[in-house]
Amino acid sequence: AVVSTQSTGELKAQMMQNQAALDSAKTSMEEKLAASQRELEREKEELRKRKSEDEKRKKKPYLWNLNEDPALSGIVCHVIEQSSCLVGKAEEAVVKLQGLSILAEHALLEVESSKIFLTCLKGAKVMVNGDTITTKTELLHNDRVVFSAGHVYVLHHPHQFKEAEKEGKTFKQVTWETVQTEIAQKSGWDVNRKGKTEDELLLQEELISVIPMVNEVN
Repeated sequence: AVVSTQSTGELKAQMMQNQAALDSAKTSMEEKLAASQRELEREKEELRKRKSEDEKRKKKPYLWNLNEDPALSGIVCHVIEQSSCLVGKAEEAVVKLQGLSILAEHALLEVESSKIFLTCLKGAKVMVNGDTITTKTELLHNDRVVFSAGHVYVLHHPHQFKEAEKEGKTFKQVTWETVQTEIAQKSGWDVNRKGKTEDELLLQEELISVIPMVNEVN
């Protein structure tokens, strides 16, 4: 049989097209494999970091965040590893916070033996357990720390927690609401719920939620 020049050319073109498609598919597959490998390495690194952080939190004190949305509480943890940790916006801050009322050098956390101390720096506002602090203050396990109205943290101190467990001591659960109520109570507001109507309770909750912000501007 005689194959025309045109048919031969078409066959070659088709073969070249098929080869190009194969090469493209191969390249695409290699790129996908490489991307999958990078993602796997990233996940491994994230897992390694999480394990490392988990190990640190078993031994070292840390601050964990409270949020108005319970799902966002406990997401941020600042492990206190250094003997002196600056809190604020500054580049060198160990505990970095943002916000209009946060200063570059807002507070200082210090570790002395196994004790944690917090000092509010010049011009800043810091509250511990509902009280504004003006001098170097020791922090204990489960203490509530507020760096301006929007940054609320709780101290977890593994050593103190274990010692308390041995003594049979328990700690109350800390929530965003309990911290706001504590601040309101320490500010002299009536937070008693007994004998109040539903409307009065709703008004009380609204007032409690804004008191930290009021304290911030005073």
